Amino acid sequence: MEIKSVKLPCKHCGKVTMAAMPKEAGYYSIACSNPQCGQPIKFQFSGSSSDGKSEDKPSTNQHTVDIKNFLSNPARLVIKRFGGLKKEKYTLKTGNNIVGRQDDNEPSDFNINSDNSMSRRSIDIYVDKEVGIGYKFQLKVLRSTNPVMHNGRTLNVGDSLYLRYGDKIVLGTTTIFFEEISK
Repeated sequence: MEIKSVKLPCKHCGKVTMAAMPKEAGYYSIACSNPQCGQPIKFQFSGSSSDGKSEDKPSTNQHTVDIKNFLSNPARLVIKRFGGLKKEKYTLKTGNNIVGRQDDNEPSDFNINSDNSMSRRSIDIYVDKEVGIGYKFQLKVLRSTNPVMHNGRTLNVGDSLYLRYGDKIVLGTTTIFFEEISK
């Protein structure tokens, strides 16, 4: 489920204020919902702007949060084998999550067995958690002897993209599903 609203923490008092997801790219400000505070909370939304004009930037001493690629819940990688009868689940942690073929000399965070066509350290999924807002999951291709696929599109070494719940990643001959972990 993608975020339709966003939780914005106030850097002055710590109270979380809810705001509607902007419809256009730009810099926005909303007053803190704490009546004793009321300070502006400034944030950036990097959606596509229809007119292409740049918006006024917030002052540099304000906390700026880009909410475009955030998802509401944590996620995991799921490999389904034997027609879905066996599932291997790998919960993604905050920070780097290296996925690759099982190799004792060069281990990954998530070692995939029984696929020699996959690189040892094939992809990294970097998880960024912003308190009160959500999670970003950025996939980057590290090595690729055989093509890495994302939703049917070939990715090359160095390519990077943000994941969405339901995405399908193919490393070698292994299909991996990116799934939401509901709270």
